[in-house]
Amino acid sequence: MPLIESSLASGAQGSLRQKKYVVVPLALLFSVSALALEAPRKIQVPTLAYDDRQIILVWEKPENAAGIVDYHVYMDGKRLGGASANNDQHSPAKPYIDRFYEADTENFHHRISIHNYTVAGLKPETEYRFTVRSVDAEGRESGDSPVLMQRTTAQPDVFNVEDQGAKGDGKTLNTLAIQKTIDACSLNCKVLIPAGVFKTGALYLKSNMTLEIAEGATLLGSERSEDYPLEGYIQYPYSTMVRPASLINALPRDPRQHQSFENIRIVGKGTIDGNGWKRNDDNRDELGNALPFYRASDNTRYGEDGILARDQVEKAVARGIIVKDAYGQMRSSLMTLRNVSNLFYGGFTVLNPAYHGIMNLETENVVMAGTVHKTYDANNGDGIEFANSKGAMLFNNFFDTGDDCVNFASGTGADATRQPPQEDAWIFNNYFRRGHGMVVAGSHTGGWIQNILAEDNVSDGTDTGLRMKSTNFMGGGARNVTFRDSAVRNTVKQGVIMTLDYHDPNAILDYQRSTVPGQFRDIRVANVTVEDAAGAAIQVKGDSAHDAFHENVAFEQVRFKGKAGRRSTACAIRASATSASSVARAIPGASRVAKGSASNASSRSQSSRWPVADAGGSVVPRQHFQQLDFEAQVRIGRDMRAHRALAVGQVRGYQQATFAADLHAHQPLIPALDHSPGADHALEGLAAGVRRVELGAVFQPAAVVGGDQRALDHCLAIAYLQVFHAQFIAHIGCPLVAEGLPFRKKRRAWQDPWRSL
Repeated sequence: MPLIESSLASGAQGSLRQKKYVVVPLALLFSVSALALEAPRKIQVPTLAYDDRQIILVWEKPENAAGIVDYHVYMDGKRLGGASANNDQHSPAKPYIDRFYEADTENFHHRISIHNYTVAGLKPETEYRFTVRSVDAEGRESGDSPVLMQRTTAQPDVFNVEDQGAKGDGKTLNTLAIQKTIDACSLNCKVLIPAGVFKTGALYLKSNMTLEIAEGATLLGSERSEDYPLEGYIQYPYSTMVRPASLINALPRDPRQHQSFENIRIVGKGTIDGNGWKRNDDNRDELGNALPFYRASDNTRYGEDGILARDQVEKAVARGIIVKDAYGQMRSSLMTLRNVSNLFYGGFTVLNPAYHGIMNLETENVVMAGTVHKTYDANNGDGIEFANSKGAMLFNNFFDTGDDCVNFASGTGADATRQPPQEDAWIFNNYFRRGHGMVVAGSHTGGWIQNILAEDNVSDGTDTGLRMKSTNFMGGGARNVTFRDSAVRNTVKQGVIMTLDYHDPNAILDYQRSTVPGQFRDIRVANVTVEDAAGAAIQVKGDSAHDAFHENVAFEQVRFKGKAGRRSTACAIRASATSASSVARAIPGASRVAKGSASNASSRSQSSRWPVADAGGSVVPRQHFQQLDFEAQVRIGRDMRAHRALAVGQVRGYQQATFAADLHAHQPLIPALDHSPGADHALEGLAAGVRRVELGAVFQPAAVVGGDQRALDHCLAIAYLQVFHAQFIAHIGCPLVAEGLPFRKKRRAWQDPWRSL
């Protein structure tokens, strides 16, 4: 509009009329082109993501990111380059992301957006002006983002550990020399670990410092338990066992005292090695690079597999601690930092922790960028964990871990309600290889985990994509979690799982059990592709015995693809696990009960919240479960007895799988309003869980229902007489329908499920 007005304002009235027909269309074309791309939002420098030579920028994608393929960064009015090419230089995740898409020859997977940029080669104590523009495939740019001004720091004083006598020979124990260097470090100084292998025990950081592990340097953990003080930290205020110190700590020397820290940076291109476990032969990754492969151990094999882990457990057992507790509580993690405000991790590589990787307890404003985590298959070897913390940002990281890649926790049981929640995290532009889950909430959910956004990530080989786990006695849960705009391939187990059936063999129940079960609610999965999930593509499990269910779980534009002939369950939802409204969103094709049902009043009252299918099986736009696409998820071969999950799969009629369905289970299918046996509406979700789908495909629930005979008869009546009357496109699984039919119809149902309906 400003361009049109300025054009019309020039010249006489007659020429105005001429320009109205010449200039206005050109201006409109220009305006439409400019409006086609929205500028990025909230350009920012993450906490402590800058120093005297470098500034890292991140930004949020515009609300409408359609057509955007890259972003151009400008400094002081001059274009520096594109975000994607910049990531090629600065992100260890980017080469693996590129390789992932090279293998996607059918162009199935969602293409992620890179929205960060590292500006290097700057001058100390200098202010710079930055803007960012969106770019489309034709190279056209949006307008500028809001302006960001950022000043580099002064050159820090550098304290080299070798000046205090540290030796990088891989043999000398350097704990005292390195700690002395840290203690002598002045305000905003840098402690430098130069090239070499520096063996050390537990180190304690302080506020306002940088620890740099230089390129070619390795900070190697001692293999002796005595080099890690036993009085390290208590996991939660109500925990009974004191864990030993980690290799790197920001903790009070007395774990029963409180101490706060601020402004700590741990950076560099070197390596931090926990020396926890023996190695198997190295693997080769997708790019041909060597990957360490640590022995997968447990509390019965640590003696033959462990290094530091073995020594710590054996010494703990010698002190009278039982093996289970010694193994579960007395191994050192790689890092533990508590009560730190403003914390930055950048650039280094993590190897071989005896226990967990990097633990952040009650921290605030933590950033991790450009790090590499190679801890597979070290038992409990998580990548990074957050507990009762606020504000986390993780991007450009590579994860190949022995446990969860990124984990969030908030305490255990009833006592956790007095702790702050774990909240506000943004995870983007990372590559997840192996690990128990990409982004994981739980199992310690007692104080709630909330406000988590994971977007624009790529995974190839993790057990699960989004993993949410708790128990019926843990309490709390997770809420307001979004997992979107990502690509997932080759999950060992599920694409997405939400479960209250989690069991940790090393857990200590030293807390008061919650009377309120854990719950996952307000969960959104959108614009995600999942290829070759070995287990259920989606699995949701609750606990009907404790009235435990999940709510408001939405899937939008989620696509699944599998190899033909691979045994794979497309969707699994545990009987009685989820509220009716949630199941309607979680089961492909969930819809209202057919008109005319005498007992569908309660479900009809909620039907406006559910998606509605057209005759072809697609879902009305802007509703939940938009274009959920199961490709070649064939041959469901699971025994679906009462204690198993409810399975939904897409199979062809002639490939109808056989289920051992227990029709007299102790759990109703869906706890719509009433769990009591015989309640009519307790089973309405069965009918609501099926709708028309594509011709030649069947969404087939294994019928795991319960209650008395009245409830069972009602369920069969809905399934056979009302919902599927005159419908040949979709049907309920034959085992359920057949059990309530005369013999001739039962036989016909098994032989030809289409005709039987």
